[in-house]
Amino acid sequence: MRELLTRRYGGRVGKLLLSGLKRFVKLLVTQLQWYGAPYEFRRLYSRKCPRCGHKLTQQRGRVMVCENCGFKAPRDKVPIHWAMK
Repeated sequence: MRELLTRRYGGRVGKLLLSGLKRFVKLLVTQLQWYGAPYEFRRLYSRKCPRCGHKLTQQRGRVMVCENCGFKAPRDKVPIHWAMK
C-alpha cells in the first residue's frame, strides 16, 4: 500500500489499485473467518532489530545491520524474523 502511495500514480489509477487491494484484504479475511482459520494482521518492522529492538542501519545491497547486537539480514527478510519471534 505504501508503494502505491509513493509511486504517485494518477488519481484514477491509484484509487483503482488501492480499492483492489482493500477488496482483496476483505475477501481474504472473509475466507479465513468462513473456514475458521486463525489470522492476525500485524505490521512487521524492517528498520527495527528483532533481537534487541534498536534501529537497524542499511548497508549496500539493502542489507540491514544492528550495531548493538550484530544482527544482519536482507531488508526484505527482516519482517520474517519478527514473525518468527
